[in-house]
Amino acid sequence: MQGFSIDNNLIHFLLVIMVVLLIVQAYVLLRIRNILQAISMNFDSVIYFWRKFISSQEKSKKAPQTQQKVTKTCQFCKHRLAYINTSKTRDDEENFYHRCSLRNIDVSLRDSCTHFEQDTSSVEED
Repeated sequence: MQGFSIDNNLIHFLLVIMVVLLIVQAYVLLRIRNILQAISMNFDSVIYFWRKFISSQEKSKKAPQTQQKVTKTCQFCKHRLAYINTSKTRDDEENFYHRCSLRNIDVSLRDSCTHFEQDTSSVEED
């Protein structure tokens, strides 16, 4: 049987073409990777600004509500002290009465005075 012979120049030519194609493919893959990373960064930026915009919208909607809740009454005053009045009630019942720690007088929760200071622990924050 006669062997199949190929010219050495043809083998070298094919090897050079394969190496060039591998280099071109690697370059194209790197470019695709860079493009995908750039797109990913752009999407991250868009999502960040979108979330920031939405949260600022929600805060602007909540801000007027919190301002309306806080009223200058003894119920929200930091100087209000609550006591249990056990002498005038039955054993299963407890009544509270409130005193102003600055003026040392009994107050109703609806009262208001010039010494009002907001009690941040009694105001609910959303």
